[in-house]
Amino acid sequence: VDGNGDISLSDASRVLEYYSEKSAGMNARFIKLSNDDSGELLVFSAADIIHDETINIDDATEILSVYAESATGK
Repeated sequence: VDGNGDISLSDASRVLEYYSEKSAGMNARFIKLSNDDSGELLVFSAADIIHDETINIDDATEILSVYAESATGK
């Protein structure tokens, strides 16, 4: 999600930020400094780790789970 190629705490944080903005009725975007719709769709697809076509708390939780498993070598 953050573009570095690894699943990290930063990815979960970006997903939670997006979710919070969307929940508050704001125009939530992952790419804030440009109108790169194809890039936005690509990041959205990566962030939607549970593949339900929405970004929510479950995506952030799953990212944290995958990160924790990776960090512990599982």
